[in-house]
Amino acid sequence: MLRQIHILYLLILHICKLQSQTTEDVRSQVLRLATTKYYHEAHNVVRQALNDSPSDTSVIILKARLFAWERQYDSALYLLKTVISYNPAHVEALEMITDVCLWSQHYEEAIFYCDEAIRFSPVNQALFQLKKAKALARSGHTAQSLRLLRSLPAEYSTEAELLRQEIINEHLKNKFKTGTSAIGLINGPSNLKFINLEYENRVRIPLVSKLNFCEQVNNRSLQLEVEGYPALSQKSYLYLGAGYSPLGSVFPIVNSTVELYHKLFKKAEIAGGGRFMVFDKNTRVLIVNSYIGVYIKNYWLAYRAYTTESANKWYWTHTITMRRYFKQKNFLSFFVARGSAPFFSFWYQEGFTRINSLSGGYDLHLRLKNSLYLNLRMMYELEEYQPEIYRNRYTGQMSIEKHF
Repeated sequence: MLRQIHILYLLILHICKLQSQTTEDVRSQVLRLATTKYYHEAHNVVRQALNDSPSDTSVIILKARLFAWERQYDSALYLLKTVISYNPAHVEALEMITDVCLWSQHYEEAIFYCDEAIRFSPVNQALFQLKKAKALARSGHTAQSLRLLRSLPAEYSTEAELLRQEIINEHLKNKFKTGTSAIGLINGPSNLKFINLEYENRVRIPLVSKLNFCEQVNNRSLQLEVEGYPALSQKSYLYLGAGYSPLGSVFPIVNSTVELYHKLFKKAEIAGGGRFMVFDKNTRVLIVNSYIGVYIKNYWLAYRAYTTESANKWYWTHTITMRRYFKQKNFLSFFVARGSAPFFSFWYQEGFTRINSLSGGYDLHLRLKNSLYLNLRMMYELEEYQPEIYRNRYTGQMSIEKHF
């Protein structure tokens, strides 16, 4: 009798071992298929595994993970809540459901399940405290989030610091920026040097005040600008700008800008508007522009077209920009442009006298420390300033900005 019981015990252990291997095989197959975007095939593997073992919670959680990767968050949450209803202390299900709640922006639910996980699994307390801090921060409870981050052990210091900086930068309402620019011309008139100061306040309606100074030989010019970004809806906002130059002849005496931005869906936006500038009694410039931008993972691709009217003639300029975003709000952009309108931070009279131009360059936005950033831009232009006569234009720009 004892021998039979022993054999039965060994048989049960063997079956459990085989079941474990089978579950791991299923996991490996699903992960391999999902990483190559073969979601339909991955679902077939999961479906077959559940047919063989309907109560295997590891496979059910794997199915929920697959739904989450496809952004079918409601289906994922339904499966995970079902597992937790039968076993409230299921750590794997609790870890997965907190992630899905964060991804789907169900922050209050994420906080609830983090608390449940901390209660049932003290060993993983720090991990769920970090997840809870993220949910608190993104639901507006920044003070609680920061207090929770301070209590995390040293092994989570890197993640805690990144989240702390994200919270601080997201809720800073002021920005001060100062910079200098230089434009060098070969086979052309004297070089231009720019200095600019900028202050931005984002309390209710984002407002930007700018002071621009330019020097070219004995010609010194000063420009004052104000910009605003009032929201029209959750998907639309206006860009309004006005400027006045009381000194010199480089900048327009007066200028005004109106542009409407609209988010088409989560990862695309369009815009259209115009800018009108008066340089003197005989020189008035109207620019009509359109824009479309698309966000793909960590990249931003943008196309903008300018139609410029000057002296009753219309000219076209096309620009293409590709930007790669990195952590801590760092990014690197490359751009190319073709046309007569100056592709630069400042609009100045000399830029509209050329016939055509082909340009390219890059922008670098780099976090130095905490909320201090460095901006660099380099650009080269081959411009046709008279019919079939060309010259080289080099532009360098550097600025420092502080968020507070």
